[in-house]
Amino acid sequence: MVNNQSSSDALFEDLVTQYGESLMRLAYTYVKNRQVAEDIVQDVFLKAFEKQHDFRGIEL
Repeated sequence: MVNNQSSSDALFEDLVTQYGESLMRLAYTYVKNRQVAEDIVQDVFLKAFEKQHDFRGIEL
């Protein structure tokens, strides 16, 4: 039996791996400061982590 928390953590880790670099480039494009861009990306992932249980899937 897989722990629901650990599967959620693994999924989130995959999202960070998949989108982290792209988000960093996008943030840097706007702020032109690496440290500020890193803070922005961290805030984005923190908010996504906090709200992951509210996500209902993609509605088209």
